[in-house]
Amino acid sequence: LLGIPMGIYGAVLWSVALISPSPASRRWAHHLLGFGSIVMVGLQAFVLHQYCAWCLAHALIAWLAWPGLSVTTRPIHIAAGLALALGGHVVQRVYVASHLPVQAVQDLGALRSASLDWLGPVNGDSPVLVMSLRCVSCWDRWLEPLGSRAWRPRSGAPQLLWKTEPEDREMTALVVAAVLSRKGAHSDAFAAVLALAKGRRDSLVNRPESARAWLAETFPEASAHLDEARAILDRQAAALSAADLKAAPLWIERGLPPSADSAFDTDIPEGRGEPEKVK
Repeated sequence: LLGIPMGIYGAVLWSVALISPSPASRRWAHHLLGFGSIVMVGLQAFVLHQYCAWCLAHALIAWLAWPGLSVTTRPIHIAAGLALALGGHVVQRVYVASHLPVQAVQDLGALRSASLDWLGPVNGDSPVLVMSLRCVSCWDRWLEPLGSRAWRPRSGAPQLLWKTEPEDREMTALVVAAVLSRKGAHSDAFAAVLALAKGRRDSLVNRPESARAWLAETFPEASAHLDEARAILDRQAAALSAADLKAAPLWIERGLPPSADSAFDTDIPEGRGEPEKVK
C-alpha cells in the first residue's frame, strides 16, 4: 500500500498497541488491525481466490487481541502479532525474493530470440529471466533495484521475457513502448522508466487498469511504439507457451543432457536452487 510493505504497517500498529502510554491510541491500533485483517482476508477470499497461511494466522491474532478482550491482559497476543507482522515482512523481502524458481532447458534459442537485453550486457551463457509487472518478487529482486540504480548486472546478464495476462497486457505494452521511445541504450532507458514507475508499484501490481492510465499519461511518446511493443509481447508469449513455461519469476538456464548425473548448480545472486529439468 503506497509502496510500503503491509508488514511494516502491521509492525507499527502492533508496536503502538504494545508500548503506547495512551489507552485511546492502543484501542485505535487494535481497531485498525482488526478491520485491516477483515479486509485482507476478504481480498484473499473474493479477489485473489487463494490464501496466505501467514496472513490468516496474523488475522486470527489481531481478532483475539481486539477489545472487548483487555489490551493490557493480552500481551501474548500483541507480541505474537508483532512477530507475525515483522516475520511476514522478512519472508517477503528476503526469503521469497531470494529463492527463485529455476528451470533448465535443452535449447534456449527460441526463448533468447524473443527476449530483450534490457538488464545489462549479454553473452552466449546468459540465462533467460521471466518477469511480470504484477509479481511482487520481481519488484523486490530486480525491478525496484534497477529503478534505483542499486543493482547493475555484470556481463552475462539475463535476457528478459515478460509474462503477461489479458488484464495486464496493455499495461506491460506501455512500459515496453516507453522504453522503446527513449533514446540511448535500452538498459538505461529501462532503468529510467522503472525509476518513475516504482513509485506506482502498488497500482502496477494490484490495479493494472489504473496503472495503464497513469503510464499513458506519464509517457505520451510511448503511443507511437505501442504496435512494436505488442508485437514483442506476442512473440514472447508464443515462446513461453511453446516451452510450456508459466511461472514468474522464473530463471531459465541451458539444461544438462538427460543422461547427466551431476548436480545442476545455478549462479543466482543471493539464492541457489535445484532446477526442474524440462525434458
